[in-house]
Parts: sequence; C-alpha cells; structure tokens
Amino acid sequence: MAFSLLNHVRSLRTEAGPDFDAALSTAATLLENILEHPAEEKYRTVRHSNNTFQRRLGRFPSGLALLRAVGFEDATQDPEAAAPTHLALPDADAAALAHAFVVLRAAQEAAQQVDGGGDAAVSDGGSGGSGGSGGSGGDGGVCFVRVSCVCVLVLAGCG
Repeated sequence: MAFSLLNHVRSLRTEAGPDFDAALSTAATLLENILEHPAEEKYRTVRHSNNTFQRRLGRFPSGLALLRAVGFEDATQDPEAAAPTHLALPDADAAALAHAFVVLRAAQEAAQQVDGGGDAAVSDGGSGGSGGSGGSGGDGGVCFVRVSCVCVLVLAGCG
C-alpha cells in the first residue's frame, strides 16, 4: 500500500498544484477522524456532493484514487441511483489507516519545506544535510526530505 499511496500523493501534487496542501490536509483529516471514531459510520463516509470535499480533494482524480488506495469504495445509499453517491470505508483497519495518515502528513510537511523553505532537512542531491540522503536536484528532480522519521519522496525542483 505504501508504494501505491506515494504514487497517488505524487499524482495529486501534480494535479492539485497550489491546492496540494489543502487536498492532503483534507485526506489526512478524513483518516484522522476515522482513527478517532472507528465505529461511527458518519466518519467513514463522504458524499460526492459535499461542496467542501469537492473543492479541496474530490475534484482531483488522484485524490479519489488516494482514498481508494486506503480502502474507500464507491457506494450508494439509494439503490435506484445511477451512480455512486459517496465514498465509504467498510473496514477501519487502524494500523493501515495510521500508516496512511503518517505518510500524508509527512508528504504535506515535505511539500511545504520544498515549496517554502523551513527547518526539515532537504537534500538537493549533494552529500549531506542533516537527514537528506541524496537524490537528483534541479528542476523536476526528486527531493528526499526527512520528516518525523519518515522519508518521503516529493517530485519537485529543489532549489
């Protein structure tokens, strides 16, 4: 799941552009709410018609793919509906959700560091840095960012 999840995060970064932070924050909040309230169905569903969800995450195909990668499925509450009305998470696997939550928050922080500077260790492909571990710098390169003991690859120009 981790490899697939990172691929969806990378795709979302490309698709969402400046809205990437809001999109990841929305996905992470959905997971956090499920982790805090695993037995409550209302936290394991999100309506496609929810305007906030659509504006922040649902309008991006890779955002929907990311949620599906952690176990969300298309669902409908109306058996006569022609299309799915919402996404639902039938099983709240706490370990898998916690892992996905950490990856999303780490990717969010990594992107903030790459885009706006900050105090996380970022390697631009050089030999050091306090946590970077090589990579290809320059435009379109891969940056390795160490955030909270999780290394996340973020496709971006390191500069």
